[in-house]
Amino acid sequence: MKLIRWTALAVLLIIAYAFTSASIASGLVDFNDVRHHVDFTVGIALPLHVAWQALGEWRLVLCLWALVAGLAVAGAQIVRAMEIEGRLQPRMLVGIQALLLLALLAVTVTLSGDVYAYVIYGRLYGLAGLNPYLLGSPVSAAADPILRQALAFYGNPPPADNYGPLWTLFAGAIARLEAGFTLGAQVWTHRVAAAIAALAATGGLFHAMRRLADSDRVKNAARFALHPLVLYETAVGGHNDILMVAAAIWAFAVVDDLPLVAGLLLGASIAVKYVSIVLVPFLVIRAARKGATGAILSAVISIALPALLFRPFWNGIETVYSLVGHGGVLAMSPQWLADMPFFATGTADNPVLPGVVLPLFGQLTWPRIVQLAAITAFAAIALASIIRYAWDRRLAEIWRTLTAALYSLSIIHPWYALWTQPSATAQGRWAGFGWWLGVLVFLRYALDGIAPQELGAAYTPILASLTIVMLVAPAVLAVRDTGSDTVTAVRKS
Repeated sequence: MKLIRWTALAVLLIIAYAFTSASIASGLVDFNDVRHHVDFTVGIALPLHVAWQALGEWRLVLCLWALVAGLAVAGAQIVRAMEIEGRLQPRMLVGIQALLLLALLAVTVTLSGDVYAYVIYGRLYGLAGLNPYLLGSPVSAAADPILRQALAFYGNPPPADNYGPLWTLFAGAIARLEAGFTLGAQVWTHRVAAAIAALAATGGLFHAMRRLADSDRVKNAARFALHPLVLYETAVGGHNDILMVAAAIWAFAVVDDLPLVAGLLLGASIAVKYVSIVLVPFLVIRAARKGATGAILSAVISIALPALLFRPFWNGIETVYSLVGHGGVLAMSPQWLADMPFFATGTADNPVLPGVVLPLFGQLTWPRIVQLAAITAFAAIALASIIRYAWDRRLAEIWRTLTAALYSLSIIHPWYALWTQPSATAQGRWAGFGWWLGVLVFLRYALDGIAPQELGAAYTPILASLTIVMLVAPAVLAVRDTGSDTVTAVRKS
């Protein structure tokens, strides 16, 4: 009975959030963000309402944080009830995850409009035959009312596509299949696809842990499957990061038996979003246990697949600039914190070495130096982790590399933490870190959900404080949790 009660409570919490968020959104006063070419006065009226820094939106942020806290508690209690009632079965966990995802599909308000970019790129490529990676001039949408409606929100031209070619092909296929569908139906399709990918990711984790007892597999996988970040950012946000994550999970789940298939899966992951390219060395090392040939071929396949898929879109250096276009956006990240003094003193745009212009990075200013330092730090951590993984095969090296990739970014969006969420299924401090990071990353929505004029001079200090908590607290809490577990184990012995 406890299992039914806690599952029902989680569903009721989601329903309450759906109604409350819709009620709050109906009274928000949004604005046209001219700087980023996104009109949120249009976004708030779209089928999936997009709210961003609207007056009074802080109430929506508080509701979201309450939802996250409630789902975190409910998820832990659901697993505990499954254990007490002897129902720690993979099918039971997948069924509960599917139920919660289905409930979240009823939410009609989001703080991220990425899913509309997916529709735009899909229709530009799938219906108009345009290259969405090259959008330097306005596109004609006169014959496509759905595209016209989405462009009214995202601007014309919209930001260029910076996702992988497999994702663009997938979005184009959806656009062709749903050419006559409403905008709301197409957005819902992307959200459903993300929810299905979340279920597939859970299935991949079960397969990866197939040598464990079902009870252990369920308890481990539940920390991912029922995590608020996994549930919310897929079924509500519809973010394609989960497709990348699911394919990468399955790559490592099958690599011991099927290294070539693993290479194909990791190649598909990279072709959705390029972040997972950092996993190639780890997959090769893992595959090498069964032979050098399979390891080499898995590496070749994983790199060749996204390269081949990108050929129809490639147009030289212009395409590269499109793919790295978000590298100059700073918000709630270690780089942002490090750059704050330069922006405060007005020296952020001053060249450190006049006349020095770097490819892709441009003039060498202090923020660019900080960015280069972040990239160098990531490269050093990744290299050291790869070497250690070759020595001891510890999954902690993979989690360390993915976390370093996340922390090295100039801007951290909440859904980026999906990259590290599989670590929550592990043991030790990395499991605690991954779980807490996925919860505390929702603090990042303060940037999207609070109007600067409502906080005045306190706005930046508050965001900086929340950023520090978001980045530092997961490690502190992970150490505390594992420390308390050790003390408990010693006392029991």
